Amino acid sequence: MKRFETMSEAAAEAAGLCNIWLIRADDATVDKEGLLMLAEAFDRERVNMEKNPAAFLCSKEGALGLTFDYEFNAQWLFYPLPDESHVEEEILADLERKLDRLEGLSTEELKNIWNR
Repeated sequence: MKRFETMSEAAAEAAGLCNIWLIRADDATVDKEGLLMLAEAFDRERVNMEKNPAAFLCSKEGALGLTFDYEFNAQWLFYPLPDESHVEEEILADLERKLDRLEGLSTEELKNIWNR
């Protein structure tokens, strides 16, 4: 986990790790461009906040959050979502492994598996 002085710095770090995030508060998603824009807007508004965050955080996976004191009290705002292309690759590789295991089975063994 890395600490930053501004949300924009943390967002730039996260943008190098991930392509899309879930915004927890809104249950919506945001891409890199949107994340950077939101971070800049937050940094501008931070001037008017009564209590400023102690640090902005970026996890090794690209989650983005802030803390007002210690890291273990982090409030995570943006959660990294997997890139769809990687998910598709993983699913296809898993299916291929499963099919490879079935390849050497007899018709009777396949019927038993199918009927479970």
